[in-house]
Amino acid sequence: MKLKPSQIVAGVVVGAVLAGGGYAIAASHTTVIHGCVNRKTRTLTVTAKCGKGTNVLTWSQRGPAGSKGATGAVGAAATISVGSVTTGAPGSQASVTNAGTASAAKLNFTIPAGQNGSNGTDGTDTGPDAYGQVWMGSSAAELAPGNNLNITSVGSGGAGTADVQVQGCSSAGLTEPVISVTADHDVGDTLSGANNTANTAVAWVAHWSTVPDTSILAIEVQTTNPTGGAAVNSDFSIAVDC
Repeated sequence: MKLKPSQIVAGVVVGAVLAGGGYAIAASHTTVIHGCVNRKTRTLTVTAKCGKGTNVLTWSQRGPAGSKGATGAVGAAATISVGSVTTGAPGSQASVTNAGTASAAKLNFTIPAGQNGSNGTDGTDTGPDAYGQVWMGSSAAELAPGNNLNITSVGSGGAGTADVQVQGCSSAGLTEPVISVTADHDVGDTLSGANNTANTAVAWVAHWSTVPDTSILAIEVQTTNPTGGAAVNSDFSIAVDC
């Protein structure tokens, strides 16, 4: 049976009037509205369940879809910057806090200082026990001033020969000290007869001499010209490892 719109509206109004305001209009929570039409009075009652003498009437509550809205404006890009970097106490926790906003972050860092390390072991002295430079003249030898250690005296033993005495070495159980000697010329040498670095030099232990509480190692140094092997008085540097 078809109902005219005027009949449906009238039925709703009449139904509401008959209810006297005390009748609750029931509707489901879905998008479909359920109603009941009385066959005799043509009164429409909105309810989820219809009784005898009524016809079921349903219709959709949702209207047609609206048109698509306009596209929103592009948002500003988020930024991140570093605010401060603070050194915290040793053993404390590192932390990062945002002093800015969610879209303009400003990060403050706290980084704990490291714990103090343990003391290292004492190093081993690997340098020579004695060293220095000897200036050679035609008839004299002289220990160059400045950088030298444990050389007690030097002397000339003749053409191309020098005697060097070193302290700080012990003769007990000593097989042979390591002696390094290099012919070189010091521009500050005031002794006459000094030659240049083209010469060669060799050295060996002459003897041990003992003075009270001090062991003295006597070393003989010989300098020669590499061309022909003639003895020459040449300045030289010496280092001794006992």
